[in-house]
Amino acid sequence: MENYLYGTMQNLFGVWWNKQAAREYAAKHPEEEKTADNDNSGCTTSPKRLQNPF
Repeated sequence: MENYLYGTMQNLFGVWWNKQAAREYAAKHPEEEKTADNDNSGCTTSPKRLQNPF
C-alpha cells in the first residue's frame, strides 16, 4: 500500500512539474508560440522534458 501511494504521489508531482516547466518555457520563448501555429517549419512549442527530481 505504501508503495502504491508513493508512486501515485510521484506521478502527480511529475505532472505538476512538467506543466510548470512548460509554463516557464512558454514565458521565456513567446516567439515560438506565435510562429508554430502559422507555419510548418518544424518549430515546436513543447519544452524539453525535464527530469523529475524524485
